[in-house]
Amino acid sequence: MGMATFTLCYNNYRVFRTTVRIPKGEALKIMQTADCYESVMKLALEYCKKLKVKAEKNIKKNPNEAASKEMISLMIDLIQRCEKPVEK
Repeated sequence: MGMATFTLCYNNYRVFRTTVRIPKGEALKIMQTADCYESVMKLALEYCKKLKVKAEKNIKKNPNEAASKEMISLMIDLIQRCEKPVEK
């Protein structure tokens, strides 16, 4: 749920005015589906992709967003590597 909250707070100016929370339905979905390592990794990948979309929207306004996008792409790459089974 931390990744979902971070995605919601990223570039969200409401953070400075009010409490920002993920909806209860989304929290329930996370709790119900995150029952094994693979499903947790899929959820993390889903939220990283949403985060990347948010970063791409603001690249023209803020040049630091390019660095954020690069880091998010690295996170996505690492998650995708972890999803693949290790061959021995």
